[in-house]
Amino acid sequence: PRWYAISPLQINPKNLLNMIGKNKRKKLIKVSKLGVEILKDDTKDINSIYEVLKENGKPIEYYQNLINGNEDCEVFIARINPKTYIQHSKYFYMTELERNDALNNKVTNRKGKNTQKYINAKMESDKAIEGYKEHIKKATDILTNYPSGKIIAVSIVMKANGTINIMEEAYLKEYKSISALHLTRFKILRHYANSNYKYINYGYITGDFDRKRRLAWNRSRFFDVGSRSEFTRRHHALQGHDRKVAHRLLYVSIKRFHHHRLVF
Repeated sequence: PRWYAISPLQINPKNLLNMIGKNKRKKLIKVSKLGVEILKDDTKDINSIYEVLKENGKPIEYYQNLINGNEDCEVFIARINPKTYIQHSKYFYMTELERNDALNNKVTNRKGKNTQKYINAKMESDKAIEGYKEHIKKATDILTNYPSGKIIAVSIVMKANGTINIMEEAYLKEYKSISALHLTRFKILRHYANSNYKYINYGYITGDFDRKRRLAWNRSRFFDVGSRSEFTRRHHALQGHDRKVAHRLLYVSIKRFHHHRLVF
């Protein structure tokens, strides 16, 4: 079945980061430290962002019709700062090398039931080191070819009926490991939090979310809409404080911060 993922926007933006799970919060902070900057692109220049948007396989004319002259449309970009990217990639690399060396000593000098735990941690650390090496390589390439920064992800937002709708998202596949869209969605949420808009709609998600799974997801909230028209009808009913419909509209818990395509 097809579902929507929605969060309320009547939240103090200063409190948002603390309302997200610890592991997800660390991930967002790490993406920021890698030099990813989220900016609202008031120019809405299709030519500057289509390199990213074409990853979705749609022609440039589609985005021109969607954005040009549409005051309800906003564009957010994730741009990577190459100097920050290379600086922090080197820092993370050196830090992980030290951790890896410490784990290697524990594997070598300890025997017993905890040995396998350190071996597993050492293997994960080895993977992390290779990942940071790749980051350093990419950062050097960006610094050489895009010294003022490179756009690696784009989100197009449409404002309608008191709701912020994320209509289109794309990212450059070669920078998938940076997870720029995670930070982009968070920044969009914070940008519109506690504003005149009531909800943010992240778009479609799919899955068989039965009652047991919903409860197991720490009261993460979903509703099966079937179509956009059904969503619109139910959404208006919620705005009109129809309790019967409101109980059927099971909204996403901000602590789980679930959104379409990816979950952080």
